[in-house]
Amino acid sequence: MPTISETREYKSWENMIQRCTNPGAPNYEDYGGRGVAVCERWRNFGNFLADMGERPPGTSLDRINNEGDYEPDNCRWATVAEQVRNTRRNVTVTIDGETRILKDWAQHLGLRYNTIIVRLHRGWSLEDAMYTPKQRKARYGNQWGVTYDPQRR
Repeated sequence: MPTISETREYKSWENMIQRCTNPGAPNYEDYGGRGVAVCERWRNFGNFLADMGERPPGTSLDRINNEGDYEPDNCRWATVAEQVRNTRRNVTVTIDGETRILKDWAQHLGLRYNTIIVRLHRGWSLEDAMYTPKQRKARYGNQWGVTYDPQRR
């Protein structure tokens, strides 16, 4: 049986403490360096374990609100797929009171994510970028206004 310091939960706790309190830690700038802290209760591993429980296989520690601290109401064990959808880089959009990340809106609206991003970079309004149907290009020929004349060789 592993010692406490060899458990996955302890390693998650230890990494959380390091990235929030140790300026020499690899990810400190993204955590402690931008003000993310560990609540006082979780400075003790036993309290952290009591609040979070065992770490399910295939998960790691995730803050629900990336602007918030590490504390019981803001943390969960999450899969990689869940964490990818919960990063600062994701763009969230609220439409009619429903908030989703832009990738989810694109899928919901039947558009490619990149189509919306390109439209926004070209100066389209968010509404136009999301609600204008994708234009279908002609599959063959005449994209450049050229006509084919079989007599001309």
